[in-house]
Amino acid sequence: MVEKIASSFSARLIIPKKTLSVNEKIKLTKKYTEDNIFSNHHERDALASAVFAGKRIRQLMRRINTSLCKYGLSGNADAENHVKTSVLLHGENIANSINRFINIKLKTKI
Repeated sequence: MVEKIASSFSARLIIPKKTLSVNEKIKLTKKYTEDNIFSNHHERDALASAVFAGKRIRQLMRRINTSLCKYGLSGNADAENHVKTSVLLHGENIANSINRFINIKLKTKI
């Protein structure tokens, strides 16, 4: 069901390798809530999922930005949009995405 919804929005699912324990969920949500009080465990689980995904995306964004800098493409909005879209939404390898962007730009200049 979740896969179908994600597919309809062209969204990439971020799934932990193993189910998060209650303690892991509490640890992930602790700094976002006062006294870690929720109306029910579903609210805590939803927030824990969002925080987990946010951390994974943040790490990936750092690697993308570092790679763009190495190729001299930092600050190039077209390159950043292309790479972030292909990597974050389509799961493409960062280096492959950057190389594909460079090849597209070279072809359009000829």
